[in-house]
Amino acid sequence: MSLDDRVKTLLASRLPQERYRTNFCFRWARINFPQVAAISCWGGHATDDLTAIRTTDSLFGTNFSNFVVMDPDSSVEGCYLFRDNRRGCFVRSGKASPTLCVERVKSHGEAAKISTKGFYGKYPHQSSLNITGTRIGFFHHLTACIGLGFIRSNSNCLVDTSNLGIFEWDEVTLTAISKWNVDFYVDVVKL
Repeated sequence: MSLDDRVKTLLASRLPQERYRTNFCFRWARINFPQVAAISCWGGHATDDLTAIRTTDSLFGTNFSNFVVMDPDSSVEGCYLFRDNRRGCFVRSGKASPTLCVERVKSHGEAAKISTKGFYGKYPHQSSLNITGTRIGFFHHLTACIGLGFIRSNSNCLVDTSNLGIFEWDEVTLTAISKWNVDFYVDVVKL
């Protein structure tokens, strides 16, 4: 199964409404999968043996030292990951933009106090009164990491995609970003 097929399957299972699956950010991500996969391999994030995993398993490797642990005062947006410290594997990923990753992590922590659905049933807050038989660990057993992120106020880190740059920024994506009220949009267009 190709990486694109894996993501389509994951999106279909997690986002039942078509309008969310076809959002421009997922479209942009699919266009740039080869580049992100290469960066992930170069950074030591990918598993080193694809023959040992199922198509539904995470492609992230188990060497945790290759991942950046999220600081409580981080201003990063983008993809965040939760690593189960007891089991030594990543158990959830998510995106945060235009909100910050730390805000999303805090909201997951609050939801783990009251919800028993899915992820929160598997990793409830230790003070939760709703702990169920689906529990694998507790929320405080998880470490939040940065999967792939950016800092909105730092447009110096954007990459010029002309002349063999890393990421592709097509007109559909740039048009969608221009309607998003993002400060660095002008800098992207200048590239």
